[in-house]
Amino acid sequence: MDDNPTLMTNDPQYVANIEALKDEDYETYMAWRFGDWDRFAGQVFSEFSRKSHVIPPVVPKEGTHYLWMDWGYSDHHQTSFSAYLSTVIRSKTKDGQSFHQVITFQEFCGNKKDPEEWARIIYKSCKEMGIKPKLGICDPSMIGSKKETSQLPGDLMRAEWKLLNGGKNWLNLIKGNNSRTGRVGGVAVVHKWLSAPHIIPYWQITSTCTHLIRTLPMLVYDEHSVEDVDTGMEDHPYDACRYGLMHVKFIGVKPGSYSVIPGERKKVLSTDDRGLPIINPSEFFGGLS
Repeated sequence: MDDNPTLMTNDPQYVANIEALKDEDYETYMAWRFGDWDRFAGQVFSEFSRKSHVIPPVVPKEGTHYLWMDWGYSDHHQTSFSAYLSTVIRSKTKDGQSFHQVITFQEFCGNKKDPEEWARIIYKSCKEMGIKPKLGICDPSMIGSKKETSQLPGDLMRAEWKLLNGGKNWLNLIKGNNSRTGRVGGVAVVHKWLSAPHIIPYWQITSTCTHLIRTLPMLVYDEHSVEDVDTGMEDHPYDACRYGLMHVKFIGVKPGSYSVIPGERKKVLSTDDRGLPIINPSEFFGGLS
């Protein structure tokens, strides 16, 4: 409505009517008042906000880099294969508390590509950015056991990376947790990473990760397993990130702490719908380029 001053001039009561919805129908209130259609009944990650969780494109050189992957080949979804490069940055509050923040900055999504092709795409992209992931966390179905004779997607990718890297191993892969308890626990973990201490959320995503930004707020709960995400939805980007975020140690700030790095310049761009300031990430994280 802020973009339509004529409406508010002609009907001053309109704003009051919309504000009255805030307590009884919050999803409709956010949509009609702020044009935020990402919230709806049954949504799993209702705290996700494009204003605070999505940041401009950035290639972080600092922190520990990881590759997160969920495997798929069919064309049932355009994200059947989903992989993400993320970095974990250790920051400190003014009173010296350490906490972790994650930036997911590169997306690889598609279908009907062989593991070796994805391996080449990822390897080339990492080389161009000057990024070397420390570890890959992936769909457990991608990696075979030592007793298995057939090579699974992850095994094929590692072999291709070794070939591209002059015969030396380039990236080790470990299995993410996809058990029943792992899936339910993963929802809780992602909620924690999406939360905001005081200035910016613990987890932010660059605008180039379009499929993750599109699908994450669309996820709803499973009717039969009410603590889990409905796996019939397009959940491949979420699964890839869930594997990774469950592996990274979550270190949050204590209530009352102000999560500001001493000496860093901050530029508040605006505030999100909860009144939290939105920070320019390239200024908040001094080492990002």
